Amino acid sequence: MRNATIYAKLKKIYEDKTSGASILAGKLFSVLKEKARETERKDDFLYFLKALKRDLKKHHPLLFQLQNLVDIILTLARESTQRVGSAKREDMFKVIKIVEERFKKASEKVADNFSRWLEANGLNKVSIATLSYSGTVLNAILHVKNKVSSVYVFRSCPKCEGDKMAKKLSDLGFNVFLVNDFGLDHVLGTVDLVVSGCDAVFENGDILNKAGTSPIFKIARLAGKETLVLCDFSKFVRMKPVKNFKEFFTVGKRGNLKTIDVIFEVVGSDLITGYITDGGIFINKNKSKNELVYNLSEMFSLRGNF
Repeated sequence: MRNATIYAKLKKIYEDKTSGASILAGKLFSVLKEKARETERKDDFLYFLKALKRDLKKHHPLLFQLQNLVDIILTLARESTQRVGSAKREDMFKVIKIVEERFKKASEKVADNFSRWLEANGLNKVSIATLSYSGTVLNAILHVKNKVSSVYVFRSCPKCEGDKMAKKLSDLGFNVFLVNDFGLDHVLGTVDLVVSGCDAVFENGDILNKAGTSPIFKIARLAGKETLVLCDFSKFVRMKPVKNFKEFFTVGKRGNLKTIDVIFEVVGSDLITGYITDGGIFINKNKSKNELVYNLSEMFSLRGNF
């Protein structure tokens, strides 16, 4: 039987175009647990998950994290059924809790591994450049606060999420510079490293992130600076990079002029010197040759390692 309350909550998630994936994921877990409690037959719950994954792809095509979390729960639920021959309501609820707990702890593990990376590279005091707003990056920088001399945050317009990031860091006591998106050359010639979050990591190591990430990483690499991507298991997408999603940009008008605001872009893995994940640190050891030596299969195994 269709629960009107559950589907009303899902409708709000589908229509929310302003909250980030992490915030929506929290609401999604709440809906999934409520659905698991009320569903008697495991086949009904599996059907619900498949429909949910399809609807999330339709309403939030670029929020791969949400689609991934549902897909992981669906896979684990199926495996649980195959392993014990049947699955009770409690089994489905347990699967959701397992994924939710790992999701909640993932950001802390990324922060721990970022600290490990700094120690391994002998960096006791660093200046960092970042862009837009990323809760994972914010948490990681806060985790190593005593090692951070300054943070330069690019505004990441047109939505200018960097303003929010800069204010939060400033409120937390960091020495922060909010930089317009044209100050790349000046800033990247000054800082020690570049740190970014991402919306997805594709199977070849390319990432999806806010527009402006690619030129930042390119100039940083030319300046010989490290370019690190901070991400957890829920960001790994088993598909080739997407290039032409209509959601990558918005088209508008200003008088007789047509305007284009680019919002997202794909960043090549050749521009990334390392991925700091909740399951470990993956570094390109031949940076000078611009060769990829990441163990991508090992990195992607984090997605299903429960």
